[in-house]
Amino acid sequence: MPGTGYRSRPQSGTRGRSLTRTTSKEAVSYEDLLIAQYLDELRKSPPQKPSGVTTQQVPSPYLQKLPHAHILPAPTAPHRARPQSAYAKPKIDPKFIDNPDLWDPTTPENTGSSRRRLRPTSAPVYKRPSSALVYGNRGLARSVGCHRVRSMYRFQPYVIVVTAFKNGCRDTFARITAPNIKILLEQCTEKLELCGAARRVFLPGGNEVFMPQEIPRDAEVYISMGEPFKDPYRCAKKQTKMSRSTSWTMNGLILAPDTKKRPTRSKLSKRFRQLSEQTRRRVLVYRNGFGSEGFEIVASLDKFEDFLAACTAKLELGTYARMLYDWEGREVHNLDEAPVMDMCLQRSTTPVLGPLWVSKGEGFSPKGVQEFLSGLISYTKLKLKEAKNYQQQLQDVQDEDTRDRVDMVVMLSMTEAEVEETLEIVAKDIEDFSNALNHLNQQRENIQELVNTEKSEGMAFTLKHIEKFDANHKLVGTRGLKLKVYENGTDEGETEIYFNIQQAMRGESEPEMILTRLLDQCSFTGCLSNPKHTPAIRATARKLYNSSGKEVKDIMKLEYDSEVWLSFGEPWKNPFSYIVCAQFDKVRVFEIDGMRRQAIREQLMSEDKEGNEKSSVWEVCSGVPEKFEVTKVAAVDMGNVEENEISMNSDFLQNKTCPSLLLYAELSVQKKVNQQVPVQKRPGQEDNQQKSAQRKQDVWPAQAATWVITKSGHIYSKAMPQLALAVLDQKVTTTVAYPGSGGRTGGEVQGLIVGLKNKTSRSAEQTWIFTADGFIYAQSQPELVLTYLGAVYAEDSSHVTNSEEGLPKGHHLYLAVCERLSGKDVKSQRWGLKQEKFEILGQWKKTKVDNPEWNKKALSWPVDGQGEWNEDFEWPMEGYLMPYAPPVKKSAGVSGALAPLKLRVLKNGLRDASQAVYVVGPDLTNMKKDTHAKKKQKRKHNHQLETDADSIATNGILHCDKHQTITGLEFTLFLERCTSLLDLPFAARRLFDSEGKECFCLRGLERDQLVYVSCGEPWSDPRVSKADQQRHRHLANLASDISQIRQFVKLRNPQDLVLEVEGPLVAGTRLVVGYNIAMMQRHTKEGNGDRNLAEDRIEEKKI
Repeated sequence: MPGTGYRSRPQSGTRGRSLTRTTSKEAVSYEDLLIAQYLDELRKSPPQKPSGVTTQQVPSPYLQKLPHAHILPAPTAPHRARPQSAYAKPKIDPKFIDNPDLWDPTTPENTGSSRRRLRPTSAPVYKRPSSALVYGNRGLARSVGCHRVRSMYRFQPYVIVVTAFKNGCRDTFARITAPNIKILLEQCTEKLELCGAARRVFLPGGNEVFMPQEIPRDAEVYISMGEPFKDPYRCAKKQTKMSRSTSWTMNGLILAPDTKKRPTRSKLSKRFRQLSEQTRRRVLVYRNGFGSEGFEIVASLDKFEDFLAACTAKLELGTYARMLYDWEGREVHNLDEAPVMDMCLQRSTTPVLGPLWVSKGEGFSPKGVQEFLSGLISYTKLKLKEAKNYQQQLQDVQDEDTRDRVDMVVMLSMTEAEVEETLEIVAKDIEDFSNALNHLNQQRENIQELVNTEKSEGMAFTLKHIEKFDANHKLVGTRGLKLKVYENGTDEGETEIYFNIQQAMRGESEPEMILTRLLDQCSFTGCLSNPKHTPAIRATARKLYNSSGKEVKDIMKLEYDSEVWLSFGEPWKNPFSYIVCAQFDKVRVFEIDGMRRQAIREQLMSEDKEGNEKSSVWEVCSGVPEKFEVTKVAAVDMGNVEENEISMNSDFLQNKTCPSLLLYAELSVQKKVNQQVPVQKRPGQEDNQQKSAQRKQDVWPAQAATWVITKSGHIYSKAMPQLALAVLDQKVTTTVAYPGSGGRTGGEVQGLIVGLKNKTSRSAEQTWIFTADGFIYAQSQPELVLTYLGAVYAEDSSHVTNSEEGLPKGHHLYLAVCERLSGKDVKSQRWGLKQEKFEILGQWKKTKVDNPEWNKKALSWPVDGQGEWNEDFEWPMEGYLMPYAPPVKKSAGVSGALAPLKLRVLKNGLRDASQAVYVVGPDLTNMKKDTHAKKKQKRKHNHQLETDADSIATNGILHCDKHQTITGLEFTLFLERCTSLLDLPFAARRLFDSEGKECFCLRGLERDQLVYVSCGEPWSDPRVSKADQQRHRHLANLASDISQIRQFVKLRNPQDLVLEVEGPLVAGTRLVVGYNIAMMQRHTKEGNGDRNLAEDRIEEKKI
């Protein structure tokens, strides 16, 4: 305050014991002064000794009288209350503390200043707790007096704490706390998940609550949405009361006298009652042609169109469902006509209609019904087996001797009556399952005929509703072509090409351009663009060949469904292999005008073949039997039958059970058909598995093409062992033909015909000798070897005409024994044996032949290099007899790279040789032949003996790339195969042998040799450690860096360098930086020159 050394108390909320300091003086309260005086007196007074063991309570300093004053504090209440002086304490100058004599209690503290007016005692100031103040107004709280505050819990509002239940139910409840009824109802609506707003609250007794105070704490309440109170225990109380007042008797249930019997009422709601009255059924449906992944669709029986729409969505048909079929193939127009399976096969008490098959408009496919019935029959058999097993278990329970066989322990505890009752039920189930199984089997038999028809007709079976047009119809226009295209040199893996001729002829009428468009289409079609057997040497196809090897020039001459072979520039390679077969025809004898008899051969019918496949039903007879049935005809009725006339003195086969059946056996040569060759399926192409299964050798009997070779020299038929190859007496003079070579023919040959005769031992005509060089000759004619004349069965274009007379025209010429031929014609006299029987599969590996082509074609030869029988084979040998075999001995002029080379390839640096992958090099033999043929046109034809291998060039230059040779192409294609087979990260670029020597071609490598391939990095020796390999790799990279550094240093030192012109001084001549010759000569004289510096060229640059 002004004029004094004291300051009024700050608004800090602290108690009065604290002192407030000014710049010059300090102010203390009365309480501090009293305590100071009291402590001073205590120090001056002598200490008091305790008397006895009595402990005196030390009086409070506020209740003791000071020696220098007459003030005695008044006694206070037992409770600890703050003294009155602490509420408004006057300030005392510190000088009175030092000298108490100056103190006058009656003198006011500040006589010259105005005193602050204090609040009366009857109106104390209470301090509010800090939690009740708003943040930011704490200063206001400090100005309030420091009086004791009343407890705030006395002012808290009433809180409702209850457990709420739904009205009339105790299953759904929630623990809820709320300040009032309104919030309680809102929380009950949310937590009890009521379908409407909560509106009323009831206590357990049914009393409705309106005020929060009416609800006890932790009470149970029932929440209503406006309806009156429902007692949750009403039903239980009623049921308990009824149970106590009701009794069961032999006559039934007796109710209490005051209980009235009420009519039975349905518990269903109106919505469920309407649903039960509707005629909605479950229907089992499948997609047409499928018997699995069915769906059950609920539909009204009178809404057929809605059912079809539901089938479209459920089965994901992609287009609208239009038709329904049952399992007999009948069309269903109303769901009431749908079939129903037996009740024992139903999975619910309400039977499911169906099955039905949904169609988008196509015809009925029985394949789906067969699949469905097969699965359902298997399920029925399983259930029937389980029922019979259960019945057997029950029967074992009844017999004391067989009770130990019972596996089901539950049955042992069943009474005799229960067992009898269960047996009746199981017997009924067995009867039901048996009837259902018979019904399903009968249904499958009824549908089997349609299934077989669908398999034979394919997609046409379900597309009969689509009208077919003739190929020449005006709506069709120019008919397109369907071609079966093969890779050049193979007859497997056909690709069907559909060529639109009408579109190809737009703007073009030249046959060459139309053919070019066909070739372009073939070039970009699937596997044809990447041939497997022969790598394509060009990006697009260049030629088409027919089955005879002639090039197709005009596609208009091709027929629908013709077979053609695609070439990318390489010449024609015959894809067919030929085998020798035994051909059997039926013989009929005619007596012409009663004068002469004539034997005519006819085609053998199926009724003649049936049951006569075994050789035991036939016997060989020389000539026509005397008692054979003869048909008498006039000469005018015979017609032209000379083409089928055969000799009456030939060997025939007569049926033992039917003597009127006479067969003529003849040798023939047919194209070999690979059995069970899967045809590749293209996108959008139908399944050709059935078609591929039908590709079998067209011979009768089935083993007519298999021949047996014995060590005695006999070659007889496996189908008819009584017939063997033999040299006949008829002579032949003809020209050798080459089927599948475009009509090329060889030289003229003369010899004796080879046919089939009755097998006899020690017959020189039937004993054959196999030579070490691949020829076969008869013991009776050692100077003549077995020769294939070039005719093919069922191909009129390859018919061989005999110039000799005396042989009827009905005899076909296929084989003969002739003198050895020379040149390329010698391949008609080389033979091989193809063993494809499963029991002897792999016998060809025991062949002792030098030429690897035999291993490539899996051919066998019965003798070794010395002409002795090869004892490693299983004798007698069985297989196909094939002409055009490769040479047995490899010619000295042919390199080992002629045949595709098979090598074991490892990644560079790998040690484990077992991880090596076999890689076969490309076959470029035909390309080498073509290159050699062009070179040979400039030379004079040499008529000396030579083989096919002798005519092959080993390193010709390709006409498409003058810088690429055939050997280089072979090496490049081999590296490409290594890249794919070894899964290299980059293209393979370098090849090394096991010693680290780099190979730049496949020549000089041996079969099955181990080689290493790299992506361009240098050789890594697998015998050294990984660390050494990495060190060598770094050194190799460092060597190249040092070379570049050396060259860079030379360029940075231009001393003695000059610019010179390489060649004449004309435009385009290169400028070369070289050393100055004059300076070099001077340095040479001084002894500091280098003679080889003039040969170094550092940098080149074109003008």
